[in-house]
Amino acid sequence: MPQFYQIHLKAQLSLAQFLLLSLLVQLLQSLRTVKLESLAAKLPLPILAESRRRKLQRFLDLPQLKLETLWFSIWQQWLAESTPQRQRIYLALDRTQWKAINLLTVSWIKDGRAIPLYWVLLPHLGSSNFKQQKSLLLKVLIELKAYDVVVLGDREFCSAKLARWLKQQGVYCALRLRCNEYIQTTDGVWVQLNNLGLAPGLSLYFEGIKVTKTHGFGDWNLAAYWRRPYRKRRAKEGWFVLTNLDSFGQAMSAYRQRMGIEQMFRDCKSGGYQLEDTGLKGERLMGLLLLMTLAYGAASFEGKKLRQLQLDKYIARSKDAAAASLRHSHFYVGLYAYAWVNVEQSCQTTVETLLSLSPGKRLFYRTFGRIDALVNSAGVIKSGNIETTTMDEWNKMLDINLTSVFRLMQKCVPHLEQTGGSIINVSSVTGLRSFPGVLAYCVSKAAVDQLTRCAALELGSKGIRVNAVNPGVVVTNLHKRGGMSDEDYAAFIEHARDTHPLGRAGQAEEVAELVYFLASEKAEWITGVTYSIDGGRAQTCAR
Repeated sequence: MPQFYQIHLKAQLSLAQFLLLSLLVQLLQSLRTVKLESLAAKLPLPILAESRRRKLQRFLDLPQLKLETLWFSIWQQWLAESTPQRQRIYLALDRTQWKAINLLTVSWIKDGRAIPLYWVLLPHLGSSNFKQQKSLLLKVLIELKAYDVVVLGDREFCSAKLARWLKQQGVYCALRLRCNEYIQTTDGVWVQLNNLGLAPGLSLYFEGIKVTKTHGFGDWNLAAYWRRPYRKRRAKEGWFVLTNLDSFGQAMSAYRQRMGIEQMFRDCKSGGYQLEDTGLKGERLMGLLLLMTLAYGAASFEGKKLRQLQLDKYIARSKDAAAASLRHSHFYVGLYAYAWVNVEQSCQTTVETLLSLSPGKRLFYRTFGRIDALVNSAGVIKSGNIETTTMDEWNKMLDINLTSVFRLMQKCVPHLEQTGGSIINVSSVTGLRSFPGVLAYCVSKAAVDQLTRCAALELGSKGIRVNAVNPGVVVTNLHKRGGMSDEDYAAFIEHARDTHPLGRAGQAEEVAELVYFLASEKAEWITGVTYSIDGGRAQTCAR
C-alpha cells in the first residue's frame, strides 16, 4: 500500500489489525476476488482453515472498519496532494444493484476512473430517493468546500429537488434528463425533449429554461447531444443534460467524466474483484467494501506511479499503435503488477535459469526490480598537506571517498551477482599521480583504484566487472563545496587550460558517457581497469 495509506491506517488500528488488513489488501490484489471463502483459503496464517474464516469474520465486525474512520482521511490527503484548492473536481452519483444488495455511492472522478468516497446500503431494491441522495452527498460535500465541485448523475438522479438543492449548496451539476421530460423555452412554450429534433450527429443548447410541467423550476441550461454513428456502433439515443454550467462545451465535457464510474463498477465486478460473488450482508459487507476500496485506490495510485516511471510497459500493452488513448487504466496496471511480481517471485529459480540461457537479451530482461550497475560517484575534497591536515579532515575524506565505496560494493555484490552487473568507481587523476596540497584526497583516490583492482580479481568468477574512471579537472561543485571561493574557482578552471594538454577542463557529461559505456554490455570483457579521462592531465608533471 502507498506510504500515506499506511500512516493513516496505523493511526486508527492496532498493529495486529493493521497487519491483517495489509494481508487482506494484498490477497485482494493477488486473487482478484472478495469472496470470503477464497480469502480465508489463501490467508497465509498457520492456523486451521475454519479458524482463518472466523478470524476474517471477526475482523470484518471491527467497529473501526468504517469509512469515516479509515477512508476519509486517506482520500482527503490524496485529493489535497493531487488537486490544488479552487480547482474543479467532478463527483459522480450512482447506484448499483445485485442479488438483494442495493448500493448508493458518490465517487471522485480521477484519471478516467472513479474513486469511491462514500456509500450506503439502501434498505430496499430499486431507485433511491432525494432524502437518501442528499444524506449521501452531504457527507462528502462538507469536506470539499475548498473545491469547485460538479456533481454528475444519470437519469435516476435528475429530480427537481436534487438539482435545486445542489444549486443552493453552491455546487455545479450535470444531470441527465429522461427523454419524456418537458422544458419551457424562453418563448413560454412547453416542449417534450423527444420533440426537440435531436438526431445522430446533432447538438442543441438552451439557456434560461424551466423544467417539468408539474414542478416547474427555472433558470437552468440544457445541453443535448446525440453521438454520430461510427462504423457499426450507433448510440440508441442522445443525451439531454440539465446543468447550471455556463456553456454547452462545459456541460458535455463534465457529463462525459461520468463514464469513469461505469468503468469503476466494471473494475470492482467482472474486471477486478468479482464483487457480485460475495455472500456477505450488513456490516460485514460494508467492511468488505471498505477493504475493496482500499485495494482499488492503492492499485490505481500505484498504477499511475508505475506509468509515470514508464514501467507500465512491463505490466501491460500501453496502447494500440494507432490509438491516442491508453489501452489500460492506472487501476489495471497497478492490479496486474501485483500478479506479475508475485508470479515472478514464486518462479524465481526458473526465471533465472531461463534468463541465463539468453545472455544476449540480459540487458532487456534485467531493467526492472533489480540492480544492474553500481556507480560510486560521491566525493569530497579539502586542501591540506602532511602537516596541516587534521584528523577530522582525514577521517571525513576517507569515510566518504573510500569507506562508502567499499560498503556499497559489499552490499550490492549479492544483487549484482544475480544480474551479471558491474561496478564503476569514480576515482581521480590524483589516484594515479601525486599532487601537492591535497594529501588526503590523493590517498583516498589511490586507495579506490587499488580497491577496484582487488575487487575485480575477486568478483570476476561471479560475473561482476569492476572498473574505475579517473577524471582530471571537471566543472562541478566539488571544489566549491571544499571551501574554494567563486573567484578562486574561476581562476582554477582557467588554469586548467595550461595544465591539461587538450587545453580545457572537462564536463560531467563526458565522464558520464564513459561510465555508461563501462556499465553496458559493450564492455563485457573489461574489468580491473582504471580509465583516464582527463584531457591528458596524467601525462604531465604536477604543476
